[in-house]
Amino acid sequence: MVERDSEPLAATVLGDQRAVVIRPLGEEDQAALLAFGAALPADDLRYLEDDFQNSEIITRLINACLAENWRQSVAVVGDAIVGYSAMRRLPGWSNHVADIVLVIDAH
Repeated sequence: MVERDSEPLAATVLGDQRAVVIRPLGEEDQAALLAFGAALPADDLRYLEDDFQNSEIITRLINACLAENWRQSVAVVGDAIVGYSAMRRLPGWSNHVADIVLVIDAH
């Protein structure tokens, strides 16, 4: 496993004046990521590969935060996660091909 820096990747202010910090997903995000998933609309969940309402899946995502071929970030307002992104490099002959996931709160 590779240690990741937990420093913010970016910070900005949304149109509604909420301050957002984008940073790597960390072990401390377990409860907030589960709360984020619980707030997602049921119709949206059917299109996601990972079940963001399942605590075991959230644990798997949190544990994968140090995986060599997987980068995960969260957008945070205060203590609440309002966005999740992941880029997972695919195995094979081409090392520049990846799956990308971006899930954001509707509010």
